[in-house]
Amino acid sequence: MNEKRIGVDYSELHQLDSPANRLIRESIWGIEDDIGQQSFITPRYLDQLIPRLGIEKTTHVLDVGSGAGGPAVYIADRTGCRVSGIEINEVGVDVSRKLAKNSGLEEQTGFHLGDAMEMPFTENTFDLAISLNVMNVFSDKTGLFKEVLRVLKPSGTWAFLSGTLRYPVTRKQSRRWRGAILSRNITIRLKVTGKSLNRPDFVSRR
Repeated sequence: MNEKRIGVDYSELHQLDSPANRLIRESIWGIEDDIGQQSFITPRYLDQLIPRLGIEKTTHVLDVGSGAGGPAVYIADRTGCRVSGIEINEVGVDVSRKLAKNSGLEEQTGFHLGDAMEMPFTENTFDLAISLNVMNVFSDKTGLFKEVLRVLKPSGTWAFLSGTLRYPVTRKQSRRWRGAILSRNITIRLKVTGKSLNRPDFVSRR
């Protein structure tokens, strides 16, 4: 992805890590795909995610655990939508706001310092909530889901990516799950809603 073409300069985000981490990031993503993400997503992944979730100019997106703001700013830049990020780390919020301002996206984005378990938003605010590989830091996932659903509109979508799985304990189950993971055909049961995600995707409409 050409940074000049999308009009966002992520080079400052590349300097946030230690020299060793920067080398690791460069070997994983390369400079052209490093948008400050803290997961294995890439700009191409987000380019596929945007139409899949139906993100357009009129969409108001909530990014739960927005980190340094790279993916949120990328989505705002690509679609013209509004994005609000909630992040518990003060440095992450400061960096996100600076990135948005320097990219001319300050009016489209807002980054808030706070806990996603108690968000400073009113009910029925967002069309879409996303979370990119930060679900594992929340011990009370039931509480998180309830809080996200509170701020979503009744027709809203809650989409999350998480690399944290609880593996079965028996050898038979382990073999079955290893095969499922390799084939990307995973069924995850969510006790939060009492329903199953019976497809290998992470889009859940309520």
